[in-house]
Amino acid sequence: MLTSNQLLQETINKIVSQNSTWVVIRTSALEKLGDALLIADEIATPHSVAAKTKREIAHVHMAGKVQDYSMHAVLSPADCKEVIGKGWGERMTLAGTLMPSEYLMIYTPRTKEEVDVVGKIVEAAVGFMSGSGGEGN
Repeated sequence: MLTSNQLLQETINKIVSQNSTWVVIRTSALEKLGDALLIADEIATPHSVAAKTKREIAHVHMAGKVQDYSMHAVLSPADCKEVIGKGWGERMTLAGTLMPSEYLMIYTPRTKEEVDVVGKIVEAAVGFMSGSGGEGN
C-alpha cells in the first residue's frame, strides 16, 4: 500500500499530465529548490497574482530543510476562504506583503481522503492561476 506522501506525488503527477497544456514542472521559482507547478510558457500571464508569484502555481515541500509534504498553493479568493474555513490550510506568513494574499500553506495530507482533498485544491489552483478555469478567470 502506498503512503500518503506517495499518493500525493501520484496525484500531483496526474494533475500535471491532465493539464499539460496549462502547466509545467520546473524548479520552484520562489523557493529555488524542489519541483513546482508553473504556468506553461505558451500561456500568457492571466493576472497580477500570477505575475507576483513568478507564474508559480504550487509546490510540495519535498526538498531542502522542510520535507513534510505540506505545500504552498495559490488559489482564487473564494477558494482561499473555503480552504481556510475548512481547516485545510492557512495564509502563508508573507501573504499580503511580499506574496499575494492568495498564497496559502496547505497542510500535509495524512490519509488517502486528505490526499484527495489536496488534489482538488491543486486542481483549483491550476484553474485559477493558468486562467483555464476556476473563479476569477
